Amino acid sequence: MLVIRIALPPSVILSIACLYCQPSTDIKHLKKYAISRITAEIDSFQCTADNIVYHALIMGDFNLVWCEQSTRDTMTELLPRYTQLVSDVTTDYSSTLDHVYTTMSSQVAQCHVTESNFSDHKPVIAAI
Repeated sequence: MLVIRIALPPSVILSIACLYCQPSTDIKHLKKYAISRITAEIDSFQCTADNIVYHALIMGDFNLVWCEQSTRDTMTELLPRYTQLVSDVTTDYSSTLDHVYTTMSSQVAQCHVTESNFSDHKPVIAAI
């Protein structure tokens, strides 16, 4: 897990978290530790200043197939304030294992998937 904070003018703080889950990762571990640690770290940074807007972006290889309803239900439960931006397949095997979640509106944050000759996962680009 990696969390980066970027100050964007005017008075916007963006926290970006990158996550990799091994295919063998237990969903209970993801729920209890990984996502809760990321969201706790992101939430701990916020202050009470009225003039600062906070947004977050969580992205990575979750190794959870997005088209499965159980994955959608689990991730909606774990990240209720977030929207999943990836709508295309992200692997050469026609699956969507790489996810991008954000608190920003779809007018501000967009996601693009492109081709790669170096990996069976396609590059996922989050554009703000």
